[in-house]
Amino acid sequence: MEFHGENVNILALVTPLCRKGIGRFSNGILNSRATVTQHVPPRYSSKDANLVYGVDSLGVMRHISEVERGDACGCKCPACDAPLTARKGQDNVHHFGHQASTSCSNAPETALHRLGKEIVATKLCLVLPEVRAEFNGEANVLHKAGPISFDKAIQEARHLQNVVPDLYVERDGHRLLVEIYVTHACDELKRAELKSRGIATLEIDLSRFPRNASRAQVEEAVLEKAGRYWVYHPKIDAEVEAMRTMYLAKLDAQRLRFEKEVADCLRRYDLGLKELANRTVEPFNVDGEFFRIGLGAHVGCSVGGAGGFLVTEQEWQFAILRTFLPEDVQPLSYRTKAFFEWLKKQQWIRAGFQYIRPELEDAARGHNDQFRSPYRTVETYLDELVERGVLQKHRSYSLSTNLVDDLLDLRTLDQRKASRRKSLSERIEKILASLPEHERGDLTVKSWMTLPQDGGKSFDAVIEDDDEIFDDMIGPLRKIEAMMFRKGPSVLQALGLPIEHEQERQMEARRLEAEAKELEKAEALRVAAEKRGEKLQSTASAHGDEWASWIETAHPSLDGKTPLAAAVEGEDGLNQALALLLHALDKRARERSKAEEIHRWQTALGREVLTILGSAAQPFLNSPYPLGASGRKFRPRDYCMSEATFRECVELAKDVLKKRR
Repeated sequence: MEFHGENVNILALVTPLCRKGIGRFSNGILNSRATVTQHVPPRYSSKDANLVYGVDSLGVMRHISEVERGDACGCKCPACDAPLTARKGQDNVHHFGHQASTSCSNAPETALHRLGKEIVATKLCLVLPEVRAEFNGEANVLHKAGPISFDKAIQEARHLQNVVPDLYVERDGHRLLVEIYVTHACDELKRAELKSRGIATLEIDLSRFPRNASRAQVEEAVLEKAGRYWVYHPKIDAEVEAMRTMYLAKLDAQRLRFEKEVADCLRRYDLGLKELANRTVEPFNVDGEFFRIGLGAHVGCSVGGAGGFLVTEQEWQFAILRTFLPEDVQPLSYRTKAFFEWLKKQQWIRAGFQYIRPELEDAARGHNDQFRSPYRTVETYLDELVERGVLQKHRSYSLSTNLVDDLLDLRTLDQRKASRRKSLSERIEKILASLPEHERGDLTVKSWMTLPQDGGKSFDAVIEDDDEIFDDMIGPLRKIEAMMFRKGPSVLQALGLPIEHEQERQMEARRLEAEAKELEKAEALRVAAEKRGEKLQSTASAHGDEWASWIETAHPSLDGKTPLAAAVEGEDGLNQALALLLHALDKRARERSKAEEIHRWQTALGREVLTILGSAAQPFLNSPYPLGASGRKFRPRDYCMSEATFRECVELAKDVLKKRR
């Protein structure tokens, strides 16, 4: 530990003179930093505080508990030197009081201050804080905190001329000044005076310590527990100055290195600009959708930073802006970092410019306002496009809504043009391929597309202009295709196609086809008539020869025609003849069924009457009788045609039998 610019080993200074031992000192040192502390007003200072310390006749501080009661204590006030009375009654707190009618208000503070000095002077030991130098956020601990003992201690030493410290202590010729802070800390003037002497000065803070503490408590606070700090220490000042000198030297070295780095960066930037000036750039396809929606006007923007790239502004800006064009209707969005990483992957960023620190970039821009890092250049370009309304920004960049709409409209138009051109080319190719080679000559699809049509415009021009007359112009072509491939009618309009001979061939083919159709139709009619006649004959013959004769007999429902003739004439006649035949068959079947039923009832009646009348049965059956509701006479044999008439005839037979008896 250094008192006066010299180093002293702390452990060598530790002695048994500190009666409470090193273990007690090692409990902790409060507020032991070497930096100057801003003190707060004492909380225990009060004119009403009890005075518990007095000065005895030998000049030694005595606690109220150490003296006799009353005036016999023989003590004086440590502040005003007036006689004191030891007031040690049973009701009040024990304390000293002035014998005179007045008392001084600062006696408790003065007593604590004087007692603190007396304790250090008596014990000849202290716990010193660490010697710590701090500068620019760094700290060096020159000596650790710990206890130390002294050879001698002088209170209020006056041999230092203008400086009168509370304590002047020495150890092996090394000096240390100790200040006990109770009400007044060392001010700036005193610090300056202490520094001018070059003697280390320690201040012990008792400003918040209770004024009525016991001697043991005060001793513990002064020697080890109270806050303590270096008011001045030559070693700290020397170390701080050394740290400052080293720091400034480091700053100078950094500044020189940085200036060299800036100069080198600018040199490489200028070299990059010269190389780009000699670079040959391949021309862009200005017919592409990129240029057709106006994006070409935003390529080659001068946003600075060109020297950091291996390609020109036109090249990398075109590559970036083209990326925003979506393949479908969904707009694409990107962040600056994504583009920058892509440019690095393309190896378009000059070596040494892939990352430039912000401070280096700012310094370089101070020399050349066009200088920018490639990353900042890309970001500046994207922001410029936002300003121009080309892009929109919301966290990331994307193509503006208006341009997306324009792009989609353009793509729809291109798709319509391409579809029309492809469809028309395929159709003309098919027509030409169907013609003999000598007729089509040297005409090609491409040359035909440029032939002026009615109205003066070619199909190629109409498609390119997206003219509405395209649909009207394509109408005659559909008729030509129908004539050539779908046996449509002959057409006179040729649309510039060499189809004159084809038209003649098609007309001859239509004539021959019509004749063939007529013959085919006549044969078909004949065959159909035969089939209809055969169908009617087959149906009639299946029911007997009489019906085969029936279909060849004129019928009034057929306007005097025979059913067979009507069937041969047409499908309707066949249907009528079949209907008449089926009706006649049905009628015949019903008649036959009715006759069979009448026969059954008449046979049953014969058996039943025979049973009733015996030999008189036949005369009964053949004789007329009044039968039925009308009472007309019928022969029972003829009248019996149903179950009802059967029962009526049986009842009649029974009546005849009764009358005979």
